[in-house]
Amino acid sequence: MMTADNVRTFYNETFFPEGQAQKTELSISLKANGREITIPGIEVSPHFTLDEIIRSFHAYLVQNGPVPLKEKPDQAEPDLINFEAMQYRGKPYYVEEYPNERFVVRRQDGQALKENSPTARTLVKRFKDEYWPKG
Repeated sequence: MMTADNVRTFYNETFFPEGQAQKTELSISLKANGREITIPGIEVSPHFTLDEIIRSFHAYLVQNGPVPLKEKPDQAEPDLINFEAMQYRGKPYYVEEYPNERFVVRRQDGQALKENSPTARTLVKRFKDEYWPKG
């Protein structure tokens, strides 16, 4: 489940980590009307609009040519169910929940931790304790 708190935490930790607005590198995927575009690794600030981001990336492609994208797996990634920003030993992590009780724990830089690492196991357990329905 995506909550307002998830979005606020992600936004604030991404663009205002020290209380001041700063640029950060994002990868953005947009889907609409059966079409999809991916903008890999673009530097943006919290003040940029979606229009500015798309027009800037378009101008870059016109000037520099196509950008290779990573190969997509044969099967599409299952839909994300929930995403939570969590702290562990003073460091921020992101826990992603997918169908069939599959979890991915990422560092702030987006790097996924090994599924069986102590940090990942601890964060998944905390995630389940805090965000799964009690029943």
